[in-house]
Amino acid sequence: MTLQAWVQLGLVGAMALAAYQTQLGWLYVMSSLAGGLLLCAWALARLALWRTKLETGPLPQAEAGRPWSWAVRLQVHSPLPETPLQVLAPPPSLRWYHAFFRDALVPADAGYATLSARNSTATMRMPALPRGEYPAPPLLLQCAWPLGLVAVLRLFRAHDTLLVVPRTPFLPQWPTALQGMGQEEESARGRATEGDLLRGVRPYRSGDPLRRIHWRTTARTGQLHTKETEQALTAACCLWLDLASEHHTPATLEHMLEVAAGLLAAAERSGQSVSLASQAGAVQGQSAWRTLGKAQLVTTSVTDGPAGAIALSPRPLPGWRDWATALIVCPPEAPDGPLDGSLVCPVGADIAAVLATGWRA
Repeated sequence: MTLQAWVQLGLVGAMALAAYQTQLGWLYVMSSLAGGLLLCAWALARLALWRTKLETGPLPQAEAGRPWSWAVRLQVHSPLPETPLQVLAPPPSLRWYHAFFRDALVPADAGYATLSARNSTATMRMPALPRGEYPAPPLLLQCAWPLGLVAVLRLFRAHDTLLVVPRTPFLPQWPTALQGMGQEEESARGRATEGDLLRGVRPYRSGDPLRRIHWRTTARTGQLHTKETEQALTAACCLWLDLASEHHTPATLEHMLEVAAGLLAAAERSGQSVSLASQAGAVQGQSAWRTLGKAQLVTTSVTDGPAGAIALSPRPLPGWRDWATALIVCPPEAPDGPLDGSLVCPVGADIAAVLATGWRA
């Protein structure tokens, strides 16, 4: 019931008590009419939900910190004319008594959509969530028609899991500062030979070998261009993530996963195959892996990671040069002095700018 309904219910009770005390017939009539109005509002709202069903589409993959959408469909079998109905996804902080004591039909921070018999399909705009895995939020089908005094609710549950992935910064291409790094040994030995299939030509980027320059295009345009071969585009790369909980704060963990998500998306756009690895015993490893789109966690030791990998860590890793070709340090804030790392991308920094320009410690 809304606040207006409780006020009207109080007036009904006051008029009934006054009619009993004074024995005035017109007060009995007024209190009966006011009470009947509340009863009719409740009965019509329940009738509008009679045999009405709610179907939900598959849960999409949401991105941390950004609103997401969820498709819903309504099957209306009510004998009443077109009736507006609300589909609500209340925030988890709401308790059961909010259904009876509330100042608005749509709670704050709730996902909602308005449907009717003629508009039975809608897309709900849902509030942003932190990265992780969540059970599908329960949905409430609400009707407050025709007076908006009494809201009748029906609960629907979807048995599914919502996956919220890290926020993915846009990197238009594999970062120049990491060009040629992170290549696995087998891929490094076999990429970009003279007999490879030529897939295209692109502008020269710092770090490209001179033997891959396409001289005809360079002579025609006056700017250096590089050959892209089929094998070079599918060269494999490995990212090693330091997921040990004792090394992280919540901010550094999310920031490091955002850096990894941006690199994965850039590699996918450029046709590179990227694998992920981490140390054994990482507490948050399995959850982080699933939110990055990997079902299995490949574990290694901290001092002996995959050969040629690009390592990501919130701190400088001792001995990383023995097995990694690059280290991206993601500290809580910009360091005062140099760090033993190839790239430094502190929390709050523009990830795309740092990886593009190569902010070296």
